[in-house]
Formats: sequence, C-alpha cells, structure tokens
Amino acid sequence: MVEMKLNRILIVGISGTGKTRLAKQLSIILNLPVIYLDTIFWKENWQEENPKVVEAKIKEVIGRHQWIIEGYVEPLGKLRVERADLVLCLDYPGRVALLGGLQRWLQYRHKARPEMPIGNTESLGFKFLMTLLRRRERPEIEAAILGNEDKVVRLKSRRQTERYLTQLNSKDITVAN
Repeated sequence: MVEMKLNRILIVGISGTGKTRLAKQLSIILNLPVIYLDTIFWKENWQEENPKVVEAKIKEVIGRHQWIIEGYVEPLGKLRVERADLVLCLDYPGRVALLGGLQRWLQYRHKARPEMPIGNTESLGFKFLMTLLRRRERPEIEAAILGNEDKVVRLKSRRQTERYLTQLNSKDITVAN
C-alpha cells in the first residue's frame, strides 16, 4: 500500500476531455473542494471577467491549503502547476476531445452547465470543433507544465483515467490538514 499526501490537485487538458467530471470524482474520493476556472474567467452571459480580477481570484484560490482546480490553462496556469501537489494531464487524442465536446453540447445546449455562471449556454461552432480535433490548446498546457514534469501524471485515454481513479481509490491516501 502506498501513502500519498494530496492537498492540491490541478486537472488540465484540452476542452472536451472530461476535466470537470474527473474533478467531481476526485472530490468525492479525497474530500477536497473543487474550483472551476470557468466561474473565475466568466461572468453571466459569456462576459469575460476583468483580467486583474481573474488574477486576484486565482492567486487567492491557489493560496488555499486544499483544492482541486480544473479548467483551461492560460498564462497564469504556471502558478497553479507550481503550487499543485499533483497535476493530472488529460492528454487525449483530438477525436476523443471532439466526441466529448459534442456530448457536452448535446447535454447542455439549451442551458448552462451546473458549474457555469447563469446564461452561459453551450454553443458549438466549426472553429471550436477544429480546436478540439487539432488539439490547439495543447501548446499552452505544455508550456505551463514545463519544468514541473515530476508532479505530472499524463493520462492518454478515458480507460487509463478510469484505471488511475480506481488505483487512487484503493490506495492509502491522506489529505494533510
């Protein structure tokens, strides 16, 4: 049995890979609070939050002792990576992200996802589909991870992610207070 101390987990990956779903599952296993970056970046009706407000909120969140943060990686992503005890990188093929994006759109096309501000309903356009398929968000993720690979677990498929969760759930994991 392996003992792991996890207080701060960052989940990164291109859109459509299931970061939110994984964060919810980990929260149940580890009893850690989840922070959805979409609630920091967006206000109601897809209005972008002021960048200074975003930066202040992110610095406040990563300063906390315990969290699971999931979401998009932008220039401040490096700070989250450095503060995390563990970084789970959902490094799935573009076709998997595309399918995940389509499934999410079908489920939420007329309403906002539970973790999103009011009025932020799912939309789907050709440009976004190509972003998923071609994994255009990946360079920003890789730049944020660079230099911190020792704390990164790279998961390449949904099956591998499920196996990792099963292993994590069966190990002696402690969350230090």
